[in-house]
Amino acid sequence: MCTDACRGNNDNYDCPSPGRCEVPQGQQIGSCKTEGCVLNYPSVSIIGIPAPKAVKDSYKNRGCSGQPACVIDVNNIVDAKTRQKLSFKTVKLSPNFSLSEMSHQSANSSPYVYVDPEFIKRLQATRESYGSSMTVTSGYRSPIHQDKVCRRMCGKSSCSGTCAKCSNHMDGKAADLKHSSPKCSLAKKSCNPGKMHLIFNEKAGGDHLHIDIGPANPVCAYKSISCP
Repeated sequence: MCTDACRGNNDNYDCPSPGRCEVPQGQQIGSCKTEGCVLNYPSVSIIGIPAPKAVKDSYKNRGCSGQPACVIDVNNIVDAKTRQKLSFKTVKLSPNFSLSEMSHQSANSSPYVYVDPEFIKRLQATRESYGSSMTVTSGYRSPIHQDKVCRRMCGKSSCSGTCAKCSNHMDGKAADLKHSSPKCSLAKKSCNPGKMHLIFNEKAGGDHLHIDIGPANPVCAYKSISCP
């Protein structure tokens, strides 16, 4: 969709974000064309793309109605403010969390990933209050990745009570972390000021702390972990 006139294929500052300038060969004046959608994280704004049909179908095939509307193409990450291309391996979503550590496992099987900006905001708030490093063992999971995780746990595409068919990880709203010592020190910071919805000591797949902002749970609900 054309939105304005512009000069030069590299003169993207003439175009409102997200957009790019396209100039026909042999001409000097081109047109701004909208592209994608913008995901605003604490440390960067990334131009995403509407979820491709293949991504939508992968969620539907797993029986999950919810799916990200806007995803990041790990092979073409563009800063929405500077229009510079960013590296998947190094781009920071917040001061302490990178896109790679939040999604690299799914990126091995699909170039399209999604991490909810609000979740990163709350994860960073947790980290700042906690005051120490936090090790993310699993963040965003594509439907393919979620299926692999479940099959490792129970040999099926989902496991009752341990590996959901339609997980909050698939919505980019969850992360698994290594436990702190004592266990409640990190869990409590996830509750306040992190404002996570569910703080869960999961045994399956190795003892770890699951946190999410999924819609099904009340704010700061502890499960299988008792913290004052």
